[in-house]
Amino acid sequence: MSEQTQDRVKYVGQHSVVGRVQLLKVLNPSVAASRETYLRAEVSELVDTDASESREAEEASVRELFNDLVDVQAAIGEEPRFTEAVKGTIDFSSGSSTEDKGLWGTVVLWQQFLEQRASVTGQKMQREIQKGVMAYLKNNEINSDKVNSRGEMRLEDLPGPLRNEIQNIQRRYREELEAMESDPYGLQFQALLQSPSHAERLDVFRHIIDTERKRLAARQTLQSMFKTTDES
Repeated sequence: MSEQTQDRVKYVGQHSVVGRVQLLKVLNPSVAASRETYLRAEVSELVDTDASESREAEEASVRELFNDLVDVQAAIGEEPRFTEAVKGTIDFSSGSSTEDKGLWGTVVLWQQFLEQRASVTGQKMQREIQKGVMAYLKNNEINSDKVNSRGEMRLEDLPGPLRNEIQNIQRRYREELEAMESDPYGLQFQALLQSPSHAERLDVFRHIIDTERKRLAARQTLQSMFKTTDES
């Protein structure tokens, strides 16, 4: 109860995901817009088809690939990146409870990494845009009538050349993020949720790590080439 809630009682709840279900039918879809209560649905529980099987060899293989990725990130100075300490904490098992999350805990860690990378990329984009705006203002004027009381202008009110430059910068960074497959809730993670077995999830996550590893390997090669050129 606080001033922010106008002295009304506010409940804060916490929850843990304890399993997966397949959504069969939403029973009260109209409340999705009104949010008057919780959505209710008819579901069927999903159980891994290989729940009783050991996947130690596959888990060790994915762990080795992940550790290799951490080494490459450190070698090229990638930011953000996983620390060396992460190697000893990640788990690729199927997991057994909310405390023993297994691979699911590692997936959440990867999502957090992608969110941080998107944030860092966004900050770089903003700095480049600010630099472009300052360079433009040195030699050009902006219609002050388009500036609001907070000293802001809408993108569509900017002069054409400056607007085009900003849009090109935004497009370049957006394409960069797309090329890095940086959506923490995109198709790859939907595939993890929908995988019928732990083995299939390991394959999906292996592909995610391998794609990132190959991207960094290409960058590492370019860095080596430029370094060789500078030395010669």
